[in-house]
Amino acid sequence: MMTFNGIIENATFRGEIGSNGFTLTAKLGNSASKDQVIARVQYLLKDDVFVRKQYFTSNPADPEAFIETKLMSDIKYAQIEFSDGNNWYFTWPQNTLTSKKIPSLIKVFLEKETGEHFTWIIPHSLSLVYE
Repeated sequence: MMTFNGIIENATFRGEIGSNGFTLTAKLGNSASKDQVIARVQYLLKDDVFVRKQYFTSNPADPEAFIETKLMSDIKYAQIEFSDGNNWYFTWPQNTLTSKKIPSLIKVFLEKETGEHFTWIIPHSLSLVYE
């Protein structure tokens, strides 16, 4: 993964406490087809809306070139945590070792202005380490 300035980030996945979201590079499309695309995906809280941004490439040069989907609105509070399989963290990666891994679990807690709250614990089936 690279920043929009072309600086290489030694991480496959990034989640920061101040960003209210996380970023990853993913293969999108039908896994049985050869039409898969590798793209950057972000999930974040923007104002009071939980959104998904999908860029057209894995390292977009234009930070405004994305498709945005509103997943849930009227969010009062959000908290995102990342697990290495043993502990939960508010940021990812934690160190050089975890920079080569995708979190084994992601916990997303959202509280709506109505008082309703939702917690998703998301596992993944991807290879955990890149070379």
